[in-house]
Amino acid sequence: MIPTETIIIAGPTGAGKTDLSLRLAEALGGEIVGADAFQIYRGIPVLTAQPSAGEQAKIPHHLVGSVDPSEAYDAGRYRREAVPILEAIVARGKCPIVVGGTGLYVKALLGGLNELPSSNPKLRQRWERLSLSELIMRLSELDADAPGMIDLANRRRVERALEIVLLTGKPLAASRTGASP
Repeated sequence: MIPTETIIIAGPTGAGKTDLSLRLAEALGGEIVGADAFQIYRGIPVLTAQPSAGEQAKIPHHLVGSVDPSEAYDAGRYRREAVPILEAIVARGKCPIVVGGTGLYVKALLGGLNELPSSNPKLRQRWERLSLSELIMRLSELDADAPGMIDLANRRRVERALEIVLLTGKPLAASRTGASP
């Protein structure tokens, strides 16, 4: 569970989250914890609209520009890294401010996620030669309800759903209930 003192600012790109978080952090003596699936990566600050070096120097930032772009990073890892950071901020007598536009990261903090298998590169490589239609057909054969639960135009989501069904041996719906914090 995250500390009750945590403030969460979430919303779409360009909504003013960074500016608000900086003003709040300054007023409350806070530290900022990023919750953005792109800003987490280092070396691409302009592309991901990371807070400027000056902004980061003024207010401590965590989980912003901290992961090499070649590394796999998901919401489960985010939660495992973010919760201890939030607790440490509170232990220092500061206010943790989570800010970002990745709803899944915020959901991971607030309600937890089911433990799901890691991505399987061998399966993914095998699927490279299949069309999106073929992947959807395969998913439908394994779990007739799964296609109605995901964006079928998004190949990555179709692959992930297929991966979850194959690796867990359970319908996709089973991975979406009973999340553990």
